[in-house]
Amino acid sequence: MRHKNAVAFFMIVTLWSLAAQANAGTITASSCSVIDINNAITAANIGDTVLVPEGNCNWDATPAGGGLVNISKEINLIGAGKGKTNITITNASPNFYNAIQTGANNWRISGFSFTTSASRNRVIATSSYGWRIDNNKFNGFHYPIFSGGKAFSSSVSSVIDHNEFYGGGVQVYWPNVEPAWTEPTDLGSHKFLFIEDNKFSDANSLEAILHVVAMNAQARVVTRYNDIVIEAGSGIGDAIDAHGQSHGDYIRSTRAYEIYGNRFTMTARSYPSSAVYLRGGTGVVHGNSFLSSYGRGGAIALNEIRACEDGYTTGSDGNIGYGWSTTARCTATYYRLKISANPWSIFTWTTYGHGIEITGKRSGARATIMTMGGVYLYFLEEPSAQFEIGEQLQTGCPNACVDRVATAGEYEIQHGEGYPCLDQVGRGQGQSAEPIYIWGNSGNDAVVLFGDGAAGLENYIVEQRDYIRGVMPGYVPYEYPHPLTKTTTLTPPGNLRLPQ
Repeated sequence: MRHKNAVAFFMIVTLWSLAAQANAGTITASSCSVIDINNAITAANIGDTVLVPEGNCNWDATPAGGGLVNISKEINLIGAGKGKTNITITNASPNFYNAIQTGANNWRISGFSFTTSASRNRVIATSSYGWRIDNNKFNGFHYPIFSGGKAFSSSVSSVIDHNEFYGGGVQVYWPNVEPAWTEPTDLGSHKFLFIEDNKFSDANSLEAILHVVAMNAQARVVTRYNDIVIEAGSGIGDAIDAHGQSHGDYIRSTRAYEIYGNRFTMTARSYPSSAVYLRGGTGVVHGNSFLSSYGRGGAIALNEIRACEDGYTTGSDGNIGYGWSTTARCTATYYRLKISANPWSIFTWTTYGHGIEITGKRSGARATIMTMGGVYLYFLEEPSAQFEIGEQLQTGCPNACVDRVATAGEYEIQHGEGYPCLDQVGRGQGQSAEPIYIWGNSGNDAVVLFGDGAAGLENYIVEQRDYIRGVMPGYVPYEYPHPLTKTTTLTPPGNLRLPQ
């Protein structure tokens, strides 16, 4: 009886869905202005298409924070096409983020050109699934698309396809509440965000950017069949990047990735570069075309930051939170000096990414040490052999580089987890060994270890253990093109409505 009830329920849901599609209507916004588009969305029903006509519209970003256009229901928002429905974000500032905010699943945005004068703005921010962003043009944005939540459900994923990005790309940052590291990796499945058939270029970038696809915080991303052209020298160093566990309080590593069929042309760079830079997680890299030389020495660079420097901490105890790691470093044994007096203020060094670099005594030899949060100094060797309490230390920093005095503190021996580091390259479900597989790439496909100059990285990332140059047994890529790219928007003439 339970089985019959389940079948009946499934049939009812299916019939309701088909009926909703059959009754889907089309609403035409009066113009491409924020007010007219929001009015049309308000008038739309679930499953409707909102058409936005040709025109040039300015969207005033003066009210900082949330979205100007809000998609709160399952609809299609369709412009007249790239170069026809043109949106310029005006009065933008670094405090303004999202031009379009989405609060629903199963939507589509297509047929717009977006331009900004402040690169840190986003065009589309979402934490939902079942969506498609396609056939748009983005000019000048740092990361015009931001995926801040798991982009798939048990049956459907999301796709970014056939867009043109000039000066930026896609940032994927999924919340740590998702149990990504306890679940199977499922390479070749729908359980990813798909980025396919796009063009990425550093032309028109308003500031130096490091990546065109930036994966963070348990993200699962397939990047395939894209054209990536870096020729303006605007700063893109590592076109496709997977951040590791060390990039923020409570932030886990990128979970999994599939990178294949992409064409990389990188002829000008402002930073040491690679085409693919992997700092955690697992996946496959195959069938790409690497048409350039790379500053790191190869197209594919692997790293484990916590074997080289401090990871992020959660406060004055110097530890990573929520039981993910007991220490800031992965290094098996190291030392730390707790500083209890100013000027080692937690606020003094917040602008310097990974802390303070101590370059040596005021008139002594160089010794590199890092600190996170300004409350600890970390040493790979016993610190008493290098520095003494009260002596002057010369700091290297990007702004005011002045002498500081270590006025008080005590030494402590610390023990990191050692190999394998939490979430490191070649780790999968439950921290089990799942090496990265690399094969079939053309051009300069060398794999290099890039550890920010720290010796010993080769003990943490080892070929045939953490990565393998060969075909992954049993791996089959997910359906291409993505199924969502094959759907068409239903626009029955009889259901045409104008917003009241």
